[in-house]
Amino acid sequence: MRARIFRERLSITISMPIIFAFWGNLLAQTPIFSSETITFEVSDTLCVVSARYSFQNRSEMRSKSRLFYPVPISDDLPFPNRFQVQSLKSSSTIPFLIHKEGISFLLEIDPFSEEQIYVKYWQVAKGQQFAYILKSTQHWSRALDWAVYEIRIPNSLELKSCSLDIDSTRVDSNYFIYRITKQNFMPEKDFEFMWGNQK
Repeated sequence: MRARIFRERLSITISMPIIFAFWGNLLAQTPIFSSETITFEVSDTLCVVSARYSFQNRSEMRSKSRLFYPVPISDDLPFPNRFQVQSLKSSSTIPFLIHKEGISFLLEIDPFSEEQIYVKYWQVAKGQQFAYILKSTQHWSRALDWAVYEIRIPNSLELKSCSLDIDSTRVDSNYFIYRITKQNFMPEKDFEFMWGNQK
């Protein structure tokens, strides 16, 4: 019941046409969104998302696009406290604009090159429930080559539910670590998980 209520609350936000995709290409070539690696590190009522996204430009022209990066917003998931956006190729900070339901930033890729973008944000999760928008991949009209998702939960807590099948679990001195790996991945639903105190 708790999970069902959570999905109903979020449906108002994540069913809207907000996408991690290009708003408009300033030059002719649209980049290819090829892969993502995302870690979700939770505490009692906070989730820190650390994400690495890979984009390719297979054109002889330089690509310059503005991307919109959405986050689900609800009573239990208020707008993130803080964002970081960085180019891993140049190790430089990327400026971003704040919007009602996410942020946007410029993605620039040289001809026949790849860019990796690092995004990190801190979002309060009042009900120990979290959601991450995956269905936006469909707007790129191409499946991801691969995707890796990792949930890290303090060993004082436990994972209650997860909307994707978990491939492996391990334990270190402080965390339970749940890993999900996908290939040729075109998500049909968004990613949701819940955690709580151990019984």
